[in-house]
Amino acid sequence: TGSAHVQTIDEQNSLLKSHRQKLAESHDTQSKIRNEVMQSIMSGVQSIVSSEIEKLAKSQMNHFQVLDKDGIGLSSANERITKSAKQVMKNMTLTNQLVSDKASIVCNNDLKAGEAMQ
Repeated sequence: TGSAHVQTIDEQNSLLKSHRQKLAESHDTQSKIRNEVMQSIMSGVQSIVSSEIEKLAKSQMNHFQVLDKDGIGLSSANERITKSAKQVMKNMTLTNQLVSDKASIVCNNDLKAGEAMQ
């Protein structure tokens, strides 16, 4: 029903918000880790520092890209669900109008039949 689709859209929206929160938390965590590692290796050789920072940056980018891709998928699914729900609501409105029109015709026919019998 239309209500189920609307509820599904609300649930999808909650998932999107949760995903965005996790994305930001992951980004913050990766940044914190990178900074901590940088401080611990500053006393070392410059080549070691450069190598470790590059590894962390790649890891962070990979994690970000995975989460970003998931976010795109969730957004796409949400758009499809929204479109479907709108179509269901439109079809329901049209069907309700058709049933109402037919019921009015039947009611009028009943009245005419009743008048004819009198």
